[in-house]
Amino acid sequence: MKTIKKILLLSVFTILYSFNSNAQCPANGYWSINGLTVNFYNTSSSFSSSSWDFGDGNTSNATNPIHTYASPGTYNITLEIGYPFYTSYGTFTYYCSAGGTITVTGPVNIYGCTNPTATNYNASANIDDGSCIYAVYGCTDPLATNYNTSATHDDGSCIYPTICGEITGITLTDVIHDRVTFNWDNMNDSLCLVDQIRIRYRETGTSSYSTKTMGAPLSNNNICLSTSKRILNLSDSTKYEYGFKIWYKDGTINDWHSEGTFITLDHCPNVGNLLVTTPSSSRATFTWDNSNGLYSFARIRVRVDSISNPTPSSWFNSGGFGINYGTFSSIKNGLVPGETYRAQAKTWCDLSGGPYKAPSWTPLIFWTQPTLARIECESSIANLTIYPNPSRDIFNMTFTAEDIQDLKVRIFNIVGEELVNEDFQQFIGEYTKQINLSNNAKGIYFLEIETNNGIINKKLILQ
Repeated sequence: MKTIKKILLLSVFTILYSFNSNAQCPANGYWSINGLTVNFYNTSSSFSSSSWDFGDGNTSNATNPIHTYASPGTYNITLEIGYPFYTSYGTFTYYCSAGGTITVTGPVNIYGCTNPTATNYNASANIDDGSCIYAVYGCTDPLATNYNTSATHDDGSCIYPTICGEITGITLTDVIHDRVTFNWDNMNDSLCLVDQIRIRYRETGTSSYSTKTMGAPLSNNNICLSTSKRILNLSDSTKYEYGFKIWYKDGTINDWHSEGTFITLDHCPNVGNLLVTTPSSSRATFTWDNSNGLYSFARIRVRVDSISNPTPSSWFNSGGFGINYGTFSSIKNGLVPGETYRAQAKTWCDLSGGPYKAPSWTPLIFWTQPTLARIECESSIANLTIYPNPSRDIFNMTFTAEDIQDLKVRIFNIVGEELVNEDFQQFIGEYTKQINLSNNAKGIYFLEIETNNGIINKKLILQ
């Protein structure tokens, strides 16, 4: 068996707070003192176990223990280590000790408030100096009827007098050339009920106001719940000033207040120089310019001139919903040869439409569509046949192009929508096509064949 030898060596301190053994024992260590608390550090060069004796009856097997003494004094410290010793007979564990004397004193005196319930509690203080400040709870708002001048912390107990106030939350929306919408908060609550609200407004620099009243007459049995008001018929490009007045059911009146100004937008200019040309017997081309100013889109409406009692549905558009600014022409197909039409234009200055638009339509323009065009060279198109016509669904169309030429074949409905569009480059020979209109509404449709020499128009009747 291996023999375990135990060597006890007690070192003598040579420098403050550190110790070491003689050369035969590798035990070394040091400490640092903070009041009654001491941090011990084992700095031995080689060891397999350590044991500290703090000299006050307490021990520790930790390598670097922290120990707090119960009272000031001088204590003998011992560090015992076990370390391996290698021989030809095997490895043995030797034990040796090092130690010294340590003196600890009481903690440093820190004065302050030691009461955790105080607002100025000092967790580091160990001696109370009588400086503790304690919270006084109450209402800290001077505007409240129960304001407490001694209170340091507001406890939410403030009580306020009932004040039915001026109108708040005023915003202006939808400001365009001739209108504005005022918006405001609902001024009703459990204590203040609105009787009437009035807005006054005028052009800046003028002397008289116009007014709008909500909740009239005064002292009626109903509560005024209005929170917005639209004002119409304003002048464009004009600065206005406004103010509010409010009456409450309890008799409170807040005279003119929340005053401000706004400026209406410029008027929306209409198109300039609206003109029409007729490049074919069933087509009209409208042109105009922006000489009156910028806008968002224009709309062209057209109707037959001879209608004696026209209705809104008598009109139809050229260019669909509208023609965006930057495009100054529109083509309308499907018009009736020889028919007289009227048309006019109007602009909008908001892409979504709405009320921001020109105040009126342009003056009417009138024209008569030319009659069916004749082919100058009759041999260009020959044997044009459409059958059956009228038809319930399918129309058979044939013709012969006797000369090499470019051809365009189109079919339109009564409002000018294009249903068939075929272009042929350098075509010659026989053309045959079946046109199926079964999915379209019954009525009149228009066939247009454009050749190098002119345009042929034919009516198709779908029954």
